[in-house]
Amino acid sequence: MNKLPRGSRVLLDSTVSLDTLGRLTQALSVEEIAALSDDTFRNYLITYSYHLLDEQMRPYLGPNLSWVGFASWASELAGRCIRGEQFPLRAMMPAAIVSRVGRAVARGNQLVYADIAPVFRDFTHYMTRASEAERASVSKLAARGGNSLRDLVKEVLRLDPRPLREGGQALLCSAFEQYFIAAYERDPDARAERTFVANAAVGLHEQTRLDPMIDEMLSFQLVNRAARLALTPLFGLADLTRPARAKVSALGGAELMRRTVSRWPGLTETAELAEEARIFLRQVRDGRLAYAFSTRFVLALPLADDVFAVGKDVLPLDDGAMFPEHLRVFDTTDQHFRALLDDVLAWDRTPDSLAGSGASDWADLGDRLNFILDLFRSRQQNPALFANPLAQRVS
Repeated sequence: MNKLPRGSRVLLDSTVSLDTLGRLTQALSVEEIAALSDDTFRNYLITYSYHLLDEQMRPYLGPNLSWVGFASWASELAGRCIRGEQFPLRAMMPAAIVSRVGRAVARGNQLVYADIAPVFRDFTHYMTRASEAERASVSKLAARGGNSLRDLVKEVLRLDPRPLREGGQALLCSAFEQYFIAAYERDPDARAERTFVANAAVGLHEQTRLDPMIDEMLSFQLVNRAARLALTPLFGLADLTRPARAKVSALGGAELMRRTVSRWPGLTETAELAEEARIFLRQVRDGRLAYAFSTRFVLALPLADDVFAVGKDVLPLDDGAMFPEHLRVFDTTDQHFRALLDDVLAWDRTPDSLAGSGASDWADLGDRLNFILDLFRSRQQNPALFANPLAQRVS
């Protein structure tokens, strides 16, 4: 399906009704939505579809946002990029660059939706249509876990168990094993933990597939080359002063130096500024200034009433806690859960803390996942995120 369905060309601005978008989303299958050729129209329906899929997951996950719930907000941000609305500096950017970025974002939005949305659709269809006997059987498999549950996941959801590097969906298999178990889990703590690790596994699958497109989106090579050429003289100076700076850095670890710095707050600020300058120079030298600038000053994810700048640490919750009660400590002991948890948390540079979650280069897979994992964990039980993100745009 490459064209819009008859009668579906609606004005996609502030005058379009949310009800109209909802009816269109429900009238089309996820495959039909993914196949639409109009980037803007397709994005609106993808965003709404993600929201509906999350609503359908809620009976099985309780007060926990699923991956598609987070994806609805990310897709709404993607829509702003596609429409050229997300660039604070767009007045200074050539229209060709804004358009190129929008096309890259649209391809990523389409690719991820086509890959992952059908799996969530099939999961909820199976759960709602299963007979009592099938439910009892799945409940027993969920309680036992292991290979039998994995076989069920592969069969029911039609997943390829090969690793992602071979074109497979092994991470999605692992994720939906955990979603199945969460659906039959009565303990709210264990259900939240299972949901988090499932969300994280889907996120790892998604971000790995998106890696080339994000690199393309943030790759402004002319900016990188111009900055490197302009600052080349500083590279020599930096090399000449490296031995002296190394000695100062060693002194910085001494107790006397720490006491001196503590008495003079300005020295701390100067040291932080020097570190920022060092990072800036390294990014210019490595040809990654545009990536770093976009990460620090441009990219931000709006979630309900909050806006998360990806270049800064994820903020604590309103009560000051870093994570909701059920996700502060992972105490589920199931070996398959622990193995998957270890795999995904290996991407979190500061486990159990939001400090250090801010990204410095959004085009780097590890930098993105370090931020995303803390975002998922801290906001998984935020009730404001269960809302439809499009409700803030249309009336």
